[in-house]
Amino acid sequence: MTTWRRTWPDRVLLAVAILIFLATAFVIVQRIAAARAAADLPPGTTQTSGAEEETMFSLWRETHGLPVYCDVTQPPYAAAYFNWLFYKIYGAVIPAQSGGPGRSWSPFAGRWLTALSAVLGAVIMTGIASPRQRRPALRIAAAALAAFLFCGPPVGWWIVTLRPDVMAMVAEAAGLLSFLAWHQTRPAQATAAALILFYVAWALKPISLGGLIATSAFLLVHRQWRNLGVLGTGSISLWLLTLGVGSPLYRASILETAGNNVFYPAAAVHHLWHVTCLSAPFVIGLPWWLVALIKTKPWRQRSFAHDSLLLASLGAPIVTLLCSLASAKLGAAGNYFFTPILLLGIGTVCGLWPLQRSPFAPVLACTVALVLSAGISFGVWGTLSLTPAAEQLALRWATFRQLPEPRFASDKRLELPWLNPHSPPIVPAYNYPTDRARGRSFTDGGIGGMIEQDKFAALLLFASAGYRYDGANLSRYHQGETVAGLTVFRLQSRGPGLP
Repeated sequence: MTTWRRTWPDRVLLAVAILIFLATAFVIVQRIAAARAAADLPPGTTQTSGAEEETMFSLWRETHGLPVYCDVTQPPYAAAYFNWLFYKIYGAVIPAQSGGPGRSWSPFAGRWLTALSAVLGAVIMTGIASPRQRRPALRIAAAALAAFLFCGPPVGWWIVTLRPDVMAMVAEAAGLLSFLAWHQTRPAQATAAALILFYVAWALKPISLGGLIATSAFLLVHRQWRNLGVLGTGSISLWLLTLGVGSPLYRASILETAGNNVFYPAAAVHHLWHVTCLSAPFVIGLPWWLVALIKTKPWRQRSFAHDSLLLASLGAPIVTLLCSLASAKLGAAGNYFFTPILLLGIGTVCGLWPLQRSPFAPVLACTVALVLSAGISFGVWGTLSLTPAAEQLALRWATFRQLPEPRFASDKRLELPWLNPHSPPIVPAYNYPTDRARGRSFTDGGIGGMIEQDKFAALLLFASAGYRYDGANLSRYHQGETVAGLTVFRLQSRGPGLP
């Protein structure tokens, strides 16, 4: 009876951990297959996350040697929201050759890169966190939660997206975990490694500052002024150097995007609640965190577990608040909370589990993770298919490709340059409609001005547009058929704008 009481939590943990691995692997394979199938269905530009066609356009420019950062007031009114390293890394992986008219230029290689970076993040966390566990069952469970964190519901479809969010999260994870693992024995080297990796995260996506903030708070509490100075001044110096070397359009893109946005406080509440549900295996451990903080006083004791718990406890509230504020802007989503989820995961697996004797918290966390992953696998919530969106886009493309060029579609996924070789590639920035509504001036009068100047022989616009689009009167266009929510407009007579 004594032996059974001592080993049954381990048996449960092992069983649940194996099931988490299986469910996570199933979801990854299904989502990669769905992304592949969507890419093979013309035009092949189905999104896996929001505003992805803008990233496709930026990466297409990178692979073709064109400027990535543009003046958003000039045609094609496009924006590049991410930092330079993202475009360089993904641009080096994605082939420059087009698949030809009606076929997708090659975004799928970039989706593979995102998925591989997520797997790398799970491997890094497993390699550093798992050996620190007391029992073999906890080591396997730590690896399972690492897979859940980077490849499961918290990341969702972002694992196969053409965006830097996942790769930046992995860079922050590598910086945090390497710092925690080595700063006691090799503080200078650990701080330098964290500095470089946090810069990589920022160079991928400028708002990826959570790891730097959490580590700085940890060094501040421990009064490690030299390391704090190296981390702080080093980061600022690298940022300023990067901004100084970059072009004025690059600086404008990095520094002005947030200032030109529209903010919705209710959106932050929605995103926070959604992310809380997806990261429930870590959130439910917060009561145990509080008990562990009171009992162990990690600010007074030094070990990998104590430091992990303290760093996560200091960083998670601050970073969550900042991410909540950032997520209140137009176009934000749950990806803004990747770093808070990461901190919660590190605090749970690296800090909480090694410091407590009760097996209840690990069993509960893994059970909740399994429920979330299994729910997606069995179709209870979420989705593993892009087929409906891909088929709708294919219907729109079948009509749009028959229209004479130059042509314009309000569905930006149809506007990409390899699909319309004889049309100006108008892929406007996500903020374009709100900037127009606020009276910002655009060359040629924006898209509406180009329409009024007869620069398009045909249009495919959302059916709700009526006879006006972006301020332009469509009376010179003949309204035709409607397909998948979009209506065809054909120019009735040639004006000065058409050849």
